[in-house]
Amino acid sequence: MSALFRAYLREANFVKMQQLAMKLYKQTSDEKYVFWAATAIRLQVKEDPNSSKLLQLAEMMIKKHASISGIKTEQALRTYIELLQQEGKHSDALACLEGKYGDAINIEADRMLLKAELHMKV
Repeated sequence: MSALFRAYLREANFVKMQQLAMKLYKQTSDEKYVFWAATAIRLQVKEDPNSSKLLQLAEMMIKKHASISGIKTEQALRTYIELLQQEGKHSDALACLEGKYGDAINIEADRMLLKAELHMKV
């Protein structure tokens, strides 16, 4: 299925990417598929800025998943922070990084650099 996801990416078929990721998440509850879906949504909005309401959907999906399972990987946390930044929610991104999920970024220097970048945007 990941090959199909990549094929949709090559075709820039972001809606199909989102649908496949959501289907896989419902079947497996694997965290990565929530973030695949969120990334697909971010790509849709980048291509069509008029669809920015979709970002709220991606944020809600991640929040729901995080409330149940947390955010375990650095890539997942970075995806969530980038989504919040894309929405202009820099304070929320900073709070997320400084909160219970911040430890997902294992290298302290990387975490501090990201915090500094977010502080400059707040």
